[in-house]
Amino acid sequence: MVVESAIRLRAATEADADAIVALLRSVAAEGMLGIDAASLNPKEEAVRLAALELEHACALVTVHQSCVVGFAVGVRGLEPTTVHTATASLAVDPRWRRRGIGQLLLQGVRAWAMAAGLRRIGAGVARSNAAALALFHRAGYAVEGVQRDQLRIGDTFCDEVLFGLILLPAAEPK
Repeated sequence: MVVESAIRLRAATEADADAIVALLRSVAAEGMLGIDAASLNPKEEAVRLAALELEHACALVTVHQSCVVGFAVGVRGLEPTTVHTATASLAVDPRWRRRGIGQLLLQGVRAWAMAAGLRRIGAGVARSNAAALALFHRAGYAVEGVQRDQLRIGDTFCDEVLFGLILLPAAEPK
């Protein structure tokens, strides 16, 4: 992975909300992101980022000069049976792809998850998103299943490929 030296990974702040929403709208317009672009609101995003507690989630951006070119979130499971896990998602500006930004974002989520003592990171990717599928494979994630017609993107239903990455070694046998 070669990341341009001018690209910086950092925690997202509420000041990034407008840029993050613009980025997500741009990626959603491609039809491969399972979010409703119309529901994105910079003020709501700023509130979410301001309230973020690292124990429960991380939000990261990659920045070139002062422009946000990538965004990732990791969200810890809330139930007693899933508090050892996180779900990751990311988006990279279409003009900035294939420069190592996705890998950098996934490394950031992984570092947060490990620091939080989590055991596993999961992710879901639209089957039609070949670049994202390849990214998660390169990052060491394993395909764990497929949910048929799980995502509705525009007027089209598509399959979601489920990925998982185990962070900690299995417990020693007794």
